Amino acid sequence: MDFTVGEIEEILFKSFPKSDAFDWDRPGLSVGNRDNKVIKIAFGLDQCVANVQLAKENDCNLLITHHPPFIKEAPNEFGPTQQALAQGAGRTLFEAAINDIAMIAIHTNADRSKAIRNRFAELLNCKCVSNFEYLLDSRFSADSLGLGGIYITPSATTLREFALVCNDAFNTQAKIFGNLDTQINTFAIMNGSCHDYAVYEQCIKAGVNCLVTGESSYHFCVDAQPHLPVIVLGHDKSELPIVDCLIDTILDAGITQSEIVDLRDLYQSWQTI
Repeated sequence: MDFTVGEIEEILFKSFPKSDAFDWDRPGLSVGNRDNKVIKIAFGLDQCVANVQLAKENDCNLLITHHPPFIKEAPNEFGPTQQALAQGAGRTLFEAAINDIAMIAIHTNADRSKAIRNRFAELLNCKCVSNFEYLLDSRFSADSLGLGGIYITPSATTLREFALVCNDAFNTQAKIFGNLDTQINTFAIMNGSCHDYAVYEQCIKAGVNCLVTGESSYHFCVDAQPHLPVIVLGHDKSELPIVDCLIDTILDAGITQSEIVDLRDLYQSWQTI
């Protein structure tokens, strides 16, 4: 592969500009040397110890994820001492550093992109009409970059039917709040998490009759009834499609399928029994 870590970062920032991220976010390189040549790229949702180890096992020296290892506060422990007591981000960064694996995250700059909204529209076979953030912040317009999205279903459907479509599209078993016979034709997606009552208020004002999110509080979802059904996919399930967009961006740059490894096939962060 004839790319450096820094060149890969620039390819990603061309599609998902760093300036599009929230001010508190930390997109881009979290550990590594931008001048190092890339041998092979691993892709996953999270920068965690397990994904770093899997990257190493698969001869990758670059891990690209959606989630950064930390956001607002840096870990206070990076070294091997008392690793079990250190924050997870510190353990991850130490593991990456000692194994010479660079890590790049494309976080809220991806969340705000049109590419992600379009990906969700493809998965659910519906039309995206705008971002959601413009309803919360007057600096944004409906068709600009912005968090979340508002979508129209191809035909009227019930909450029960729509939830099954979501289950299939996101490979999950969603938690559903609301009357399953409610008619759904306009819905909002807030991937990741949503606990903001301002989102509920704007959904009602905009005629949105279902909110799809990754995770939320029990009380938020209960309080939204009976006016706004909520479908909770799971935080990870709602954002795994973003990794597809990151992979597509790298493949479009001329890197071959044989030069990447999709860690989502090898690692799942949780399970049920």
